[in-house]
Amino acid sequence: MSEFKILDEVESKDAIIGFGSLVYKLQTFLKIAVETCRNNAAERINSNLSFQGKKPFVDNYEEAIKSFNEGIDAELISPNTNGWHKGKFRFRLVVEFCPDEPETLASNQPEVSPPESPLDDIRRMINQDTQS
Repeated sequence: MSEFKILDEVESKDAIIGFGSLVYKLQTFLKIAVETCRNNAAERINSNLSFQGKKPFVDNYEEAIKSFNEGIDAELISPNTNGWHKGKFRFRLVVEFCPDEPETLASNQPEVSPPESPLDDIRRMINQDTQS
């Protein structure tokens, strides 16, 4: 059975992701997803903390943005460590994909020029839409 693998922006920069009849450049989709999470997650976490009678973990919007970029100052203690450790805390959005069927390895046949990719038509459609 196939396993979920992280869709990395660099490795998948030319990839296209489809949800039914909707298709997106993966890089564009990930950028929007990260921006959405960055803009809403810290606010929602603070709201839920407040609802439970706890103080917010960040005081302002700039700190919330930092928690998704370079990180914010924090301290961590766990049962496996001796005391508190100072460092940075950062959120990271990870997107994964699991193919229904595992990829097959190429056989040892002589190389033949690949036919035009079926994704080329989709890429043209997306490029036309973004240039309009």
